[in-house]
Amino acid sequence: MGVDFSSLVLAPAMSIFSRVVTISPVKSRPNEAAYQARGVWKVDNVDIILENGGRFSNRTITLGIRLAEFTVAPVEGDGVSTEVSQLPLGYWQANVDLTFPINFVIDDAFPDGQGGCLLTLKRITPL
Repeated sequence: MGVDFSSLVLAPAMSIFSRVVTISPVKSRPNEAAYQARGVWKVDNVDIILENGGRFSNRTITLGIRLAEFTVAPVEGDGVSTEVSQLPLGYWQANVDLTFPINFVIDDAFPDGQGGCLLTLKRITPL
């Protein structure tokens, strides 16, 4: 008998760490209204050493979701929006209006095989 990782681990973790977002299902459910969902934000800094010894630095932002909370999971091309106050502290500057809406588009989705999915996002609203 297998372990229901989604119910035993992901559901309680989402209850503690998740933040509210709005999903615009442009690709997953065309012509349907945006809806509220929740997920756990993660920001990673990426440094790539170039051939000439230079460095390329970038920041990626992802949103972890629990697939059982969706009738149709968000897919690449769907929108995700939230207020600045719902983002991780390392993602925004202190002088930004915390109620400012930030919009993203899902660039990729990586189901983890245990009931979760990591959505890689691209920001489409300037901060």
